[in-house]
Amino acid sequence: MTTDSASGTTPPRNGFGRLRLRLKALRANRWSRRLRFTTTSLVAAYVLLVAYPGILFAHQVAYGPFRLYSDRPIDPGIVEILDEAAARLARSPLHDPEMQHRVFVCNSAWRRTLLAPRTAGAFGVTQAPVIRGNTILNRADIPSDTIFRDSARYDRRPLSSVIAHERTHALMNRRYGTIACLRMPEWKREGYCEYVGGHPSFPVDEGKRLLREGRPSDPGPLRYFRAYSMVTYLLDVEGLSIDEVIRRDFDEAALLEKVRGSIDRLRL
Repeated sequence: MTTDSASGTTPPRNGFGRLRLRLKALRANRWSRRLRFTTTSLVAAYVLLVAYPGILFAHQVAYGPFRLYSDRPIDPGIVEILDEAAARLARSPLHDPEMQHRVFVCNSAWRRTLLAPRTAGAFGVTQAPVIRGNTILNRADIPSDTIFRDSARYDRRPLSSVIAHERTHALMNRRYGTIACLRMPEWKREGYCEYVGGHPSFPVDEGKRLLREGRPSDPGPLRYFRAYSMVTYLLDVEGLSIDEVIRRDFDEAALLEKVRGSIDRLRL
């Protein structure tokens, strides 16, 4: 009796047995191909849905450079909110008047989880340009210009500010490239978006006090406030341009010492 050296099994002695093994292998390959095809199709369908999620939203409005979608009726007050967001964006040298801003307000948690699973509890997130750079927002109350995040503290800020913050991410991606934005220090990336958006969720007076005391940068809102202060100092006190801030390397500890010494001069 001979043994297959590769598999260690005894090959069938007759043609029928060999045929049966071949058919079994063909069926396994066919199911494997079907599984790969199904998986690939599902992934492709999900990417398309994330890139073109309008089908999930029953309400939309086009105003200026904005295309805003919502899963609830859109209050007419959205016009003033978008005007304020547009004014904030226009003050940035990165502003591109030809750029279209697609914003999706997800009042229902399942839409946020579907479209932004890693950041569903945040105020918002702006996706990479490769999937059209859409901005996905948390639940909002348009009449009061308020947006919320899923947190027990520091859980609200002006909707207009968050729209400006998130669309500044899109402007930065366009100006510096997505990979460069991902690789740059968080304080530069988030700090500049906070600078444009304004109205941080962390109380300004408390943030200044904690910075003076040299407190750690956690939790998240305080870390963002620190980044906001660092970028504001470089732009408004040292007079650097945003391109210089992004291009240059900084000693963060030394920069923070300068920020602490000038904290009362910063218009935050």
